[in-house]
Amino acid sequence: MYLIHSNGHSATRWISKNLSIDNFSKCYHSTDLIDLNPKIHNLVKYHKFLSSLEKKNNFIYGSIHLPFNLSKNDYDQLIEMDVKQFLLVRNPIFKINSIMQFYLEKFLIYGLFVNKKKVFKDKFNNFNLTIDELFIFCGDNINKLLNKYKKSKNAYHFKYFIETLKIKINRILFNENINENLLKNKKNIEFISCVLINLFLYALSQCITFDKNIEIFSDDKIVVYEKITSSKEHFIEYSKRFNKNLNEKNLNLFDFKKKIGENFKKRNASKFWPESFYSLLLEKIDQKNLFKHYNNLGYNF
Repeated sequence: MYLIHSNGHSATRWISKNLSIDNFSKCYHSTDLIDLNPKIHNLVKYHKFLSSLEKKNNFIYGSIHLPFNLSKNDYDQLIEMDVKQFLLVRNPIFKINSIMQFYLEKFLIYGLFVNKKKVFKDKFNNFNLTIDELFIFCGDNINKLLNKYKKSKNAYHFKYFIETLKIKINRILFNENINENLLKNKKNIEFISCVLINLFLYALSQCITFDKNIEIFSDDKIVVYEKITSSKEHFIEYSKRFNKNLNEKNLNLFDFKKKIGENFKKRNASKFWPESFYSLLLEKIDQKNLFKHYNNLGYNF
């Protein structure tokens, strides 16, 4: 058994698909197995159940991007259960962009009142706006607001509350729905700037907190997104680490080049980021002592 730890936005579903082939191997993604067995509530129970399937069916079983936090105790228990553990990492700039784009519509609709705990449950597909467009639209306003946030989080959140309230009142009184034309109205720059800052802080925290786990894993247990998605050769190389019996003949590589989703679309990295976003990213990387690890992975800032 193997487990590929990830917090998403790193081609996890695509990877699980390529690692699964009928009557030979199965890589469960996120809640797929939990949907079959709702009694699973943690990493250890998950892999005990997976172990029972492995013994019963004599297949290669693995998992990726599970909705559980990695505790030191879980990590040690899984080692005792002979679960091979890996960490899937991606350049934090691109991952943050992906997270922000994925949740953009929900954060814009709900503003400060977005329920982050249930942020995964809803799917929004109505906007064609990109975060890059909104960065340009808001200009230096984001820098000014984020600097205020650093000086007083309460002042920022109060402003965000007021701006969100204005939007909600307009929706109720004037039946003014959030749409692309409304968001391009200059009068909403303050609200959009607040949203983008909140979304960035959320994505930054998710990414940096997860990447701190790099320290736990040896180099051969680190799966680099940029490599595993780049070619069949690299994908096969990593697959053999997960299980020595996986090879080109028994991997699901027929649609390898058919990479779908936001993760595989060209992104502009930090090209359109406000300067304050870039500075805060560097500050958080430094606080978590991640510069050395990122440099070893070829991530230069």
